[in-house]
Amino acid sequence: MQDANILDLDFREPESTPDFERVVNWRGFALQHTSIMLPTEYEFTWTGATHYFAAHDLVLERGEMHVDGLEPISGRDLRNKMTYIPGGNSLSGWAAPVNRKNSFTIVNFEPALIAEELERDFSESAFKPQVYFEDERLASTMRKIERHLIEGGSNLHLETLGLLATLEIAEFMVAETRHVSFRRGGLNRMQMKMLTEYIDAHLAEDVSLDRLAGLVRLSRFHFSRSFKSAFGVSPVKFVTGRRLAKAKLLLAGPRLGLSEVAAAVGFGSVQQFIKVFREDTRMTPGEYRRSL
Repeated sequence: MQDANILDLDFREPESTPDFERVVNWRGFALQHTSIMLPTEYEFTWTGATHYFAAHDLVLERGEMHVDGLEPISGRDLRNKMTYIPGGNSLSGWAAPVNRKNSFTIVNFEPALIAEELERDFSESAFKPQVYFEDERLASTMRKIERHLIEGGSNLHLETLGLLATLEIAEFMVAETRHVSFRRGGLNRMQMKMLTEYIDAHLAEDVSLDRLAGLVRLSRFHFSRSFKSAFGVSPVKFVTGRRLAKAKLLLAGPRLGLSEVAAAVGFGSVQQFIKVFREDTRMTPGEYRRSL
């Protein structure tokens, strides 16, 4: 999904820009987080063939949203509110935020993604727009996505959370999906060995859920369930564990710098490496090296 449609913002003060914005893409879906510090008015538009889902952390002095087929909708306190627009529709509007850190997190996903991952067809007519509603389960997942987009979490973790969000959105929007019977069972020993060897050989790279699932010819959703059944942990925790195990070996060996060790085991920065290492061992990499 390299050309995912993102929410387009047009600030009424030409010099204004988002305080923070990050967009990441995978096959079938994309994630976006935008933070706005300045209390300047802006207009927004979105049109696309994908489904659109946004979690808002916004407080407005005034504002209005227009969605195909619905009356204009005003909003003020939009904290913990969410909006869903099915593919083929459009939204637009304007907002005058108050002077606070306002933000929103968006998931865009292709209509075929849900059917592919759950291996079941769904009627497009079952998806209806919903504006400014609340659901704690979805909100919890979206807060995790927001945190990892801001903090620069691993792409494997973000991909897993994004896929989880799309499936939770479908479950919420389409009552039929609450009765889906999921495939049970794990992976056989040959598949487990192949996955372990692949992960160990690519620890320095950006290992994707899509690639791992493709190795054993499963959808990403069924792969995640089968992997946890077989290994006892999620793919994210397994890969992180293998990265930390290799990092400890490197720290015990020749005197590589922390940045070299971090890069060798696939961490995007030394800061991220230190954070994850400390969470696992209660020591920084430097403290661990000195304890040997």
